[in-house]
Amino acid sequence: MYLAYDAHYQLRDLTWPHVGYPNHINGERARFGVWCEGSVAWTDAPEWTVAMAYEPGCLVGVTTLTHHGWQIRLTITEAVDPEQPLHVRRIVAEDLAGRGRTIRVFLHAYLEIGQSDVGNTAFYWAAHDAIVNYRGEHAFLFGGRTESEGLSQYSMGIAKFQGLEGTWRDADDGELGMNPIAQGSVDFTARYDLDLAHGPATLWTWMHAAHHIDDLQPAPPASEIENVIERARASGHKFTSHSEPKGFVSLPESWRKLYQHSLIIMQANCDHGGAILAANDSDIMASNRAHYSYCWPRDGARIAEVMDQSGRPETARAFLLFARHLVRPHRPFFLQKYRPDGCVGASWHPWVHQGQPVVPFQEDETALTLSLLRSHFDLTRDQLMLEDVWQHFGRGAAQAMLAHRDERGMPLPSWDLWEERYDVHAFTTAAVIRALEDAAHLAAHLGDDFAPALTEAAHTMRVGFDATFLDPERGVYLRRPGDTTVDASVLAALLHLDTDLTQTAAHATYQMVVERLSIPTAIGGLARYENDYYHRASEWYTGNPWVISTLWAAQAEIRLGHLDLARQRLDWCVHRATSTHLLAEQFHPETGAPLSVSPLTWSHAEFVGTIHDFLRATAVPS
Repeated sequence: MYLAYDAHYQLRDLTWPHVGYPNHINGERARFGVWCEGSVAWTDAPEWTVAMAYEPGCLVGVTTLTHHGWQIRLTITEAVDPEQPLHVRRIVAEDLAGRGRTIRVFLHAYLEIGQSDVGNTAFYWAAHDAIVNYRGEHAFLFGGRTESEGLSQYSMGIAKFQGLEGTWRDADDGELGMNPIAQGSVDFTARYDLDLAHGPATLWTWMHAAHHIDDLQPAPPASEIENVIERARASGHKFTSHSEPKGFVSLPESWRKLYQHSLIIMQANCDHGGAILAANDSDIMASNRAHYSYCWPRDGARIAEVMDQSGRPETARAFLLFARHLVRPHRPFFLQKYRPDGCVGASWHPWVHQGQPVVPFQEDETALTLSLLRSHFDLTRDQLMLEDVWQHFGRGAAQAMLAHRDERGMPLPSWDLWEERYDVHAFTTAAVIRALEDAAHLAAHLGDDFAPALTEAAHTMRVGFDATFLDPERGVYLRRPGDTTVDASVLAALLHLDTDLTQTAAHATYQMVVERLSIPTAIGGLARYENDYYHRASEWYTGNPWVISTLWAAQAEIRLGHLDLARQRLDWCVHRATSTHLLAEQFHPETGAPLSVSPLTWSHAEFVGTIHDFLRATAVPS
């Protein structure tokens, strides 16, 4: 179960049974409101101050809601049970004015169960003093209890249909209509009364998910809710303390905190079936009825690689076993992206190019996953896993890369790293070279006579890399032949090939990327490429600063020995992170506000990977 709130403490994402799918709120809102002194205020009202954070080293959330006019404060501690699909909250309300008032807490939800507003049902289940919202194989039970009683009032109704806003409007006068059931496009609101006359008062809430209403769990006692929070706390602490890289304690505390929370964020975006989700943030749907709740093999391979480096090989193993099921005998490479259940994801890549039929694939995704198979095996020596994934994915993927070459032995066109251009690209070629070399290593280990052909193909591509991408007039590498647009992915290609960055053309490329893509504002950071259109905030700048492009510069600087510059970029990430230690995909170049999705799992992976690079560069020889 995965939940995400917006800055107003409105629940915007609720996914189950997979991380990322289906999203039962689907970008809508589950509201939180308080009635006091004759009026109700939902937390998106300007009178509220919302402060959100996580407890250190775990995914136990702590949110403080303060209404300055009423002098009322609510402190909410919440967690998802690591063992079952159960979300719990402890809500402590305080009267800061000491006037001993009674308040009413309103909890609202509009669910599009199974990502549909058709055929949903919400009803009050008197036997459990709880509200049930279900459709088909997805059912949710919402309950709550104060120190003295359960639900005070409730209402079910039609929402977002025929002009009806929903039952949350029924709370305007502090009273709910007590309608016990509604079907169709429905919402519900629950009311709980808290008497603050004798000091702070507590409300405990829970939400349980099941595949049938008869499997929903009734209300647990308050002590069990506290146990759930403690289990989540202990699970997070166990995960973050699993292992620390050598020299970790010497790093600045701010780096260590973001490193540890990045590991937790990456793990939270890993589905139990092995998929690694790019992001789960429905805010992106405001600009397009699409989202990032998919597994891009490109992102997944990098995230799994970093988790391997962090001493958590179970993530990469699960991802590789998930990936092996995505290919087919007639198509032994990946398409653009996948749902966490393995179905092909929504795509904008056409199946025709210049009037000719093509299979739209992004070759770097297949290549990066093949390289992950080699690095993961080198780390774990898991022979059975290697044989299985090689048989069902690795060998076919290597054969496909051999077949997808021109007469010079260079890759034929495919979609680029940014999924925007169909051509021959420097990063894609670098990924294929490494993948062929890694596949040759694995084939030789397995006694597969395929190894010599892979080695020869990789050598041919390495020799042809400069002839294809080096601009002899400018002395720098291009992102694709004839395209002089400066692109950070070219620097990533050189890093991927372990290129000597002190070599003239490589160093000139690094300098060009940093000079042309750095954002000349107090926010700083590096854009993806010149005149990047995606979520572009201002025409005054070449693009928005991205975490991954900024950290590629840091990784290059670590290799060049420019550690002070790398430190500045790692500090930049710390400063850009939210109060809950989340790194967005990109930021506004003037305000620093997160843009696109937050968190982007890949952003956190690059931060952790850069920390690993920094520690290796500064390690004291034993």
